Amino acid sequence: MGLKIEEAEEIRAWMDLEGETFADFLFANGVFLMNASILVYQKSSILMLPIRLAMVGNRFRKHCLKDDKFWKNKRRNTQMNITYKGSFR
Repeated sequence: MGLKIEEAEEIRAWMDLEGETFADFLFANGVFLMNASILVYQKSSILMLPIRLAMVGNRFRKHCLKDDKFWKNKRRNTQMNITYKGSFR
């Protein structure tokens, strides 16, 4: 019954490093939820799907809504523009 969403977590970690604005923080949250939900949907039976999606939501609340990792070694920036560049966008 373990929840394996490492790929979504790795992408989120990269976004934490590269993000510069508050919009980037919000965008990173949305991308994590989308990626984790897709992974759970692909790997779960219909019976386990609601339980695992609830686990994704719990992990999101515990780890993503706290912005400590995102702003680590950065100055807080409240601009509402997304700054991610390259093949990601």
